[in-house]
Amino acid sequence: MKLVATVHEVKKSGERLCVSMKAKQLQFESLYSTVLHEIEIPDTETARRTYYIGRRVSLEVKPA
Repeated sequence: MKLVATVHEVKKSGERLCVSMKAKQLQFESLYSTVLHEIEIPDTETARRTYYIGRRVSLEVKPA
């Protein structure tokens, strides 16, 4: 499932960044629910420039 999310929080965790995002997911025809996603990525300069609070990003979520 593809989502467009807004970066809500970015925390440094050792050599990694923990990025929390909020997205709206369509549940029914006109009912949306807010879902939270959290990813961990390597802490690089590119990652820090890409993931900042307020940034909208596209991501694909696969069921666990």
